[in-house]
Amino acid sequence: YGDNSDESGEEHESVYETATVIHALKKAALICQLGRKKQKSAIEPPSSGNDKANADFKRNTSLEGMDSMDANANRAAGERALKKWIGSHCMYLLVNVVAYRWTLKPFAQKTQSIKCLCCMLQFVQPSEAPQYLPQIMSIVNMAMCANGETVEDGAGGKKNDQENMGVLRFLAVEALSKFVHVVLSHQVKTVGANLSNI
Repeated sequence: YGDNSDESGEEHESVYETATVIHALKKAALICQLGRKKQKSAIEPPSSGNDKANADFKRNTSLEGMDSMDANANRAAGERALKKWIGSHCMYLLVNVVAYRWTLKPFAQKTQSIKCLCCMLQFVQPSEAPQYLPQIMSIVNMAMCANGETVEDGAGGKKNDQENMGVLRFLAVEALSKFVHVVLSHQVKTVGANLSNI
């Protein structure tokens, strides 16, 4: 994530929050993975005399696996688990987390939703990315067209919050750029066919 401190040495909160959220998501994905292993093992416990199978069964059905979640989340296992989890739930997340009730969301929540999208896109499998083009384009368009909240203009009047509108639009462009990069790593045809929209 690079240097996340400004000249005063203070840590940028948004970078810290993003890193913390991704770490938590990796842990959650590993916990889900462990839960599936536990269920599978519980259905058919290993027969007696099979030491290795018994050891695996014990590890998968005890807190021993849970205790290693924090360490594993920083390793390749955490990233693989998160990619698999997002791959299985990507459409749900796009529709029911990012885009859900967009017009009713306060402006701060819209910005948070686009941050969520940017975070998600780094874990989307390139081979699966093209199918999400309509949803991504719809979300980006909504963000670009969003009106800012009304704030005091300093002279007793009201104006749109241009600064926060700029942040939202910047994040929307960043999300689109990340998505196009992911799609291009798999195929050029989808981007070419939708170039005018992009």
